[in-house]
Amino acid sequence: LDENLHYHTPVHVLAIFDFAAKNDIPIEPWEELAIWFHDSVYDIDNIHGDNERLSADFMYAMIRPYVKDAYDASAAICYTATHLSHDCPPRYAKILDLDMTGFCSDRTNHEAITECIRREYPLIDQTKFDQGRKAFLEKLISKGPIYRTEAFQKFEAAAQENVRLDLEQIK
Repeated sequence: LDENLHYHTPVHVLAIFDFAAKNDIPIEPWEELAIWFHDSVYDIDNIHGDNERLSADFMYAMIRPYVKDAYDASAAICYTATHLSHDCPPRYAKILDLDMTGFCSDRTNHEAITECIRREYPLIDQTKFDQGRKAFLEKLISKGPIYRTEAFQKFEAAAQENVRLDLEQIK
């Protein structure tokens, strides 16, 4: 485990499963695989999409001989790089929504998640981090709803409010 990671850890993965269980969101076996492995490779210096592709490759290499649904899990992992676009097929949308559950958390938990993400970038000064975070948040809300599936529509208002408050704090 990389000691520089504070958010993209097994705790994030377990939080996803906890959220799904508490909110009666069913998870298929291939989706469970995707969740377990979606951040198995996470290097802040990788270019956009590499962590997802490498995580998918890692999972596929380990699981493929034993699990028939490994392809769907691998594809879903790759699509977790598309949070800021509309490029995700509906089949994989639930994985993206689950990956973004921190946005609909209560404000205290959401701020703690943001701080954990901040701590993953120790060599970037606060101003540069804030600029990058602001750009991400603005792109996230400009694409339309944060969540893609019907099961997550009830969480959209809370997520939008957290993003709004985040943007106010960054200004």
